[in-house]
Parts: sequence; structure tokens; C-alpha cells
Amino acid sequence: MVAANVKLSYRAEIDGLRAIAVLPVILFHAGFTAFSGGFVGVDVFFVISGYLITSIIAQEIEAGSFSFRGFYERRARRILPVLFLVMLCCIPFSWMWMMPLEFNAFSTSVVSVCLSLSNVLFWRQSGYFEAAGEYKPLLHTWSLAVEEQFYIIFPIAILLLWRLGRTKAKLCIVLVAVLSLTLSEYASRYHPSFNFYWLPTRAWELMAGALCAFASIKPYSLRDNILSIAGLVAIAISVFVYDETIPFPSLFALVPVLGACAVIIFGRDGNTACNLLSVKPLVGVGLISYSAYLWHQPLFAFARVRSPAEPSSHIMLLLAISSLLLAYLSWRFVEMPVRARSVGALSSSRSVIVMLSATATVLIAAGLAGHLNKGFPSRMSDSILRVISSSDDGNARSGCLSELNSKVLPSQSCIYGNEQKVHMALLGDSHAHALAFALGRELSERSGQPAGFRELTHSGCPPISSYRRTTHGGLYDCDQFYAAAMEFLASNPDINIVLIWARWQIYVEFAPFNNGEGGIETGGKVIPDRSAFRTSSDIDVKVEIGKLYQKSIEALLAMGKRVVLIYPQPEVGWNVPLYLSKSMLIGLPIKRPLSTSYERFKIRTSFAYDQLDSVHSEKIIRVYPERIFCNTFLSGRCVAEDGRSPFYLDDDHVNFIGASRLATEIVHVLKESGWI
Repeated sequence: MVAANVKLSYRAEIDGLRAIAVLPVILFHAGFTAFSGGFVGVDVFFVISGYLITSIIAQEIEAGSFSFRGFYERRARRILPVLFLVMLCCIPFSWMWMMPLEFNAFSTSVVSVCLSLSNVLFWRQSGYFEAAGEYKPLLHTWSLAVEEQFYIIFPIAILLLWRLGRTKAKLCIVLVAVLSLTLSEYASRYHPSFNFYWLPTRAWELMAGALCAFASIKPYSLRDNILSIAGLVAIAISVFVYDETIPFPSLFALVPVLGACAVIIFGRDGNTACNLLSVKPLVGVGLISYSAYLWHQPLFAFARVRSPAEPSSHIMLLLAISSLLLAYLSWRFVEMPVRARSVGALSSSRSVIVMLSATATVLIAAGLAGHLNKGFPSRMSDSILRVISSSDDGNARSGCLSELNSKVLPSQSCIYGNEQKVHMALLGDSHAHALAFALGRELSERSGQPAGFRELTHSGCPPISSYRRTTHGGLYDCDQFYAAAMEFLASNPDINIVLIWARWQIYVEFAPFNNGEGGIETGGKVIPDRSAFRTSSDIDVKVEIGKLYQKSIEALLAMGKRVVLIYPQPEVGWNVPLYLSKSMLIGLPIKRPLSTSYERFKIRTSFAYDQLDSVHSEKIIRVYPERIFCNTFLSGRCVAEDGRSPFYLDDDHVNFIGASRLATEIVHVLKESGWI
């Protein structure tokens, strides 16, 4: 790893710590809920990297043997051979099993990985309707990109700082760490996607590891034992207690980061933590941890890509074990020979540079081909292409939906239909947005006196007051959006009809939908910010949110508005276009039209129905999507398609076909009530 005249003393406990980092990451990505905070393993890896890289550079500088060429060659030998091998192995499976849109995205990610920019790519792809990360084989390479960017900057910086002296260099690293942590805490709430993926908000974790390399604390048995064990406990708490509701990274990340630092600094030879981490099984996993990290995500992603339904926990566990087996093979036959220069053809610097450059060129060419050809749709039959085309957003207009990082002011909101006669507003979440375009067209074509309406929608936010929710990505300030929307409606008396629609059930049931037939919605729980309520009990919070449903409707009525209440729409559990197209691709027989249990829908939505039913006024009319989707084609079932075309663009949003069916019903009810 270092020049011949400078070598770090081997610490088996560091490899044990690597195992403690990688195993929770693998089990978290496999979907095992016990490891709900397994993502913190990446943060532990950052600390270890910062420690090792700084130790190597510092020792080489002091020995007078540091060279940029030697440093970057060692990094290339360490990182690129197995990474390129994994990417090459991904290409044929992507070609065989991915739909064009998926293959296009995969191809783009191949190029970004080769350019050390995959963190930027996945940050840019983090919009609401983007494909779930579980289906992206190279999603995990964002952390490699962060490290690679760190490797570009840090050696130059440390070499310059070293001229100021060791003490001043440490102070500068502390300053950078504090600034980065401050930025991370701020960005975790206001720019969560940037915060998660970018080096400036991750640098403090690497700097924490760098500071460990400068630590020179005299051994003291009792203190070292206590603090190193406390470090392991801190990491364990993070793994088993944290979940996707924690803004991350942020101050919360101090727990695993400081835990890792405590283990590195105080886990000395002979103490309890050191002995625990030095057991052979953990050291063995630690040695192959880099390869294991690279292999696990493609295995899990392709299992999900290949299977129309979510793979079982048994399959995911088998794949997790397989990732360790593949990791050993690639470590034994690729990593070690290249790093140790034991393969004659790759022993020289020139030969390894030529080999890696040629491989990168092939990968970039393949990635560009897939991207420029839009995922090669010619691979698919016409029937499959017809089905997957329905996964396009049901709303053909962009810039109308407020999102976590992109707000649309009510005064600048999109208008559909007659812009000179805006008498209505559509208030809700992304489900209302998916309806808006079809509703605008239906009003223009079917209404005797076409009127326009404004779209006031925010993804992930119910149209109620005092509601905020926390996600792994950040804080949804739904209350601010709702307050602005209500103020806008109050100041615009010409808008006398407000249509309200949201995915009501998810905000009171919290959990993703499971249809009981193998369709389990991807994504985590929808958890409200408990600080807005007087209780932390799930049941009590549910009741409080139900009351807010009622109050929001009553507030509109108090303004003199007439209200169209659109009731819950059936969820599916499966991503409908993908489920159908992949079933067709692999020849899996399924019963058409695709449907789910009506009884399960009624149970799931009973509380939301009760809250909406509890508000009575002659200024309210009600629309029931279940009358469109349930007990129509099949008795006792809610259909997701008509046997030819899907009604949904994913597992819960309607596409244009589904939205058009619902829009027809809405306009019918409006006309029947004499409101238009």
C-alpha cells in the first residue's frame, strides 16, 4: 500500500471494524428491517478511509518518499480492478433483464462511475418519480465517487498544510471538519439530496478519520477499554435504532462516526474491543469488505429487476451470502494479485495504467451507446413496449409539482384549461398532480362552460395544516406549503371550487402497502414529525391527523368555497407497468387484468374514509375512485389495468389512462351537481 521504505503496521482490528461496517450495509440493502440503520456502515468506511490515507501520506511525507504518482497508482490498483470487473459483469444482465428506461439509466451510471461522478448523477436523479434505488445496480458507487474526489483534493491539501507544521495542519483539518459538519446539518433539512451525495457535506467524516491519524494518546488500560467498547456500542445503536426517518448525514451521524474514531484510537492491542474485532471471521470479512460492498448491490438490484414481485427474504439472504463468496473470489484472484504486483503483465506501472485505461474506455463506450440509443428499446417486443410506455408521468406538464428541493409558489402555479376563467383549484399531493393534466383536458372537452383551475400540489404532503414529515432525505415542510396555498385561496374569491385529493391512507397508516399477494410497495414508512403533535403514540398521532383532515375541509368551507372531496384510490403494491412487462419478458403467467383485493383496500382505507365522511355540508360533493377501479371488471377486486393498458404509472400513481377515467367521473359528478 505504501512505498517500500514506509509501511503501516498492520492492525487486524481495523479489518474487523471494516466487517462491522460492511455487514450492516449489506443486510440493510437486503431489506432486513432489524438493520434499519445499516446505512451508517458507509460513514464508518469514510472514517476508516480518512484514517488510513492520512496515516500513509503523513508517514511518507516524514520519510521523504511521498509522490503523487505512487499515491494515485496505489489507489487505482486498490479501487479500479474489482470495480471494473463488477461493472463488466453487470452489463449482460442489464441487457437481458432491464426495460429500456432502466437500461438507459444504468448506461448513464456506467459512464458516471468511470468519471468518478456517480454521486453527482444520483443526486440529479433523486426526483420524486425517479426509479427506486433498489433497482439501480451501481447506486452504491456514489460513496466511491466521494472517496475518489477526496483522494484528488486531500493529498495536495495535506502536502501544503504540512509546510505549516503538524499542529497547524491538524487545526486546519479540524476547521474543515467543523465547517463541513455545520453545512451537513443545515443541508440535511433544506438540501437533503445534496447533503447525502456530495463531498462537502461528507468531508467531515473523512476528516474525523484523518484526525485519528494524528492522535497520540498514551495508553491507559481502563480508559481505553471503556472508550473503545463505547465506540462499538455507539455503532451498534446507530445500526439498530436509526432508520430512514433520520435526516442523514447530520449531527445524528456523530454517533457512528465518533464511535468509529473511538475504536480506532482506543482499540489497542489486548483490550476487549480489539480482541473482539480481531477474531478471524471478522478479520476475514474485513479483508474482503471492499469487494463485498461492490458485489452486494448489483446482486440485490438484479434480483429485484428480474423478479416482477419483491424477492423473498430467503432469496435476499442467499444473495447476501453469495456476495461474500464472490467477494472472496475477486479479492483472491483480482484484488490481491494486482495490488501485490504478483501478475507479471500488471507488475509495472505502465502496464496497469494501460489495462485500466483500456477497460475504462470500453465501459464508457458501452455506457454512451446505451444512453444515446435510449436503452435500446428494439430489444423488446411491441407488446412490452406498449405496456412500459404507460409508466410515463400521467401529467405531461413539468414544473407544476412542488417537491422537497423545488417549490412552486401558489401565485406561479400551473393553470389548466381556460386561463381567463380560473374558478377552481386542485389541492393535494403528487397523486393530485398525476390527475391534473387529464382533468384539465376533460373539463375542456366535456364541460359546457369550460373553466380553468390552478394546481396547488406538493409531493409527499397531505393538504392539511400543522403537518411535517421527516425522511432519510430531509424534512418535508408541508405546513408552510399548505399555509401559502390556503392564503392564496382566501385572497382569490374567484376560485370558488376546490378539489382535494391525496393518498389519504398513507398519511394515517404510515406503512407502505402490502397487497398480500406478493406485491409490496418499495420505500419506507411515511412518518410525520412528532413535534407538531401533542403525543408520540402512533395511534394518537393517527387520530390527530384525522382531525386535521376534517379541519382543513372546514377551513375551506369557512372561506365560502365549495369542496370536491376525492376519496382514496386503490394502491397496487406492484409497480404495474414493470410487473406486467417483466412478466411478459420472462414468460411468467399471470391472471389478467392485474388486480388486488377489494376487501384489503377497504380495510386499509377505513380510517381515512371515516374522517372524510365526518364532515357534512351542502357545499361538499364526493367522488369515489373505487367506483372506477373496483368491482367493475372483476367482483371483489380492484383492477390496475383493463387487460391491455395499465391504469398506473407505478404502484400507486395513476397514469394518463387511469387519470382520464377518474377525471371523467369527477366531471360527471360536477355536472350532475350543477357546479359546472
